[in-house]
Amino acid sequence: MSVAKKIAKNTGILFTSEVVSNIFSFFLVIVISHYLGDSGFGKYTFAFAFVNIALIFSHLGMRTYVFREISKHPDQTKKFLDNVFTLRFFLTWIVYGVALLIAFTIPEAREIIIILVLAMIHEQLYLFVRLANTVFNAHERNRFVLTSRTLLKSLGLVIGASVLFLGYGLIGLMLGLIAVQVVVCGYCYSVLKRNFVTPSLSFDFGYWKKLVNASLPFWFTFLFQRIYYRIDTIMLGSMTTFSATGLYGASFSVVNALSFIPAVIITASFPSMSRMFHTDNKEKLSFLYHKVFSYLFTIGFPAVIGLSLLAGKIMPLVFGAEFVGAGPLLRVLSWSILFIFLTHLLGYLLNAIDQQKKFTIATAITAFANVGLNLLLIPRFGALGAAYATVSTYVVLFFSLLYFTSRHGYSLPLFRLVWRPLVAGLVMGWVVARMMEMHLFVGVLVGVFSFFGILFLLGGLGADEKRLLKSFVKK
Repeated sequence: MSVAKKIAKNTGILFTSEVVSNIFSFFLVIVISHYLGDSGFGKYTFAFAFVNIALIFSHLGMRTYVFREISKHPDQTKKFLDNVFTLRFFLTWIVYGVALLIAFTIPEAREIIIILVLAMIHEQLYLFVRLANTVFNAHERNRFVLTSRTLLKSLGLVIGASVLFLGYGLIGLMLGLIAVQVVVCGYCYSVLKRNFVTPSLSFDFGYWKKLVNASLPFWFTFLFQRIYYRIDTIMLGSMTTFSATGLYGASFSVVNALSFIPAVIITASFPSMSRMFHTDNKEKLSFLYHKVFSYLFTIGFPAVIGLSLLAGKIMPLVFGAEFVGAGPLLRVLSWSILFIFLTHLLGYLLNAIDQQKKFTIATAITAFANVGLNLLLIPRFGALGAAYATVSTYVVLFFSLLYFTSRHGYSLPLFRLVWRPLVAGLVMGWVVARMMEMHLFVGVLVGVFSFFGILFLLGGLGADEKRLLKSFVKK
């Protein structure tokens, strides 16, 4: 199978996986927001943000490193899997102990300490699921990823909605989600045992040291990514109210629901990118890089235009009248989508060409900028200030990564790649703005058709894209 066909096949499977799981996740968010309100949803959002910030210090960048190395050396799967899981398991509980001590010093965290503990258990179980999916991705056996993610998200929706409907509240919801993680862990273990390797604990301390040293550049990147991705929620919850945190969390969940698109495309492309660089095939790698950038911009830009125009209708329709105040937040946050799409690609390109330290530098600059902007803007503008800080942060990250990728021989012909979707997106925005009085779904459909119609007239759909679309239609 050719590289292009393999990437297309893996992209199709991962796209299906992400679409299905994100639909279930998004509906669970809607259910939680309706049953618990903005304050209850704020507590839920704050708890997972707090735990995920803590988990930075047990991550150590090993998952990204393992993904790259298993892609290149599949025969070493067991050694990587066993050692990473064992090391991270024990590190995580040490980190959790420190995090709980810190939580008791924060009034907002102390108020929901039981929820924090349950979130910690949930994320510890999810560690094994994520590592198993990394193995599946690296071996390009993505149908197992599809099944595990669908199982996780569908059961999460069913159990979560049932628990909330029966009146068990936030604690009942957390216990239900933990039970779902146990089931999915069992599935992942059985798949690994039957098709790859039998997972077990491994205490190879010399190898742990080697693993940590090799992973540290990825860890610093992950550290700074988590800071600018999660710290706004924690700072907002600490400096304002759980209600404001809930509004912000709901609006960001819409943005997050679309972030699976670059994750799918890059996860499918990354093994090939790594192999192309490893085999010194720079010309093919550049071609793939330009193609993926073009696709991500073509998807991301109209999404930004559409969401920014329709945000005021989307939030109360989806989350209920209590979340009408989230409309202005989504209008601002929607502009981060395009930069989230593009920075995914630029960052993973640096990882693929062994320039992960440059990715770390870019994310460090971004993280410090994000914290500073949140400190400056949240006291003055509240949740809206956090939204402005988030968008500004991703703009900084994009241009930092663009500078580093260009310096290492992977420059982008930006005008040639973006002018057609840019024009099509602006025309689409004009059409949608003229139809604001119509029903939301009508506006969305008109926007989609107008965008792709203009793109087609401008020659933005080449032979490769037409073949790809035809293949999806046939499937």
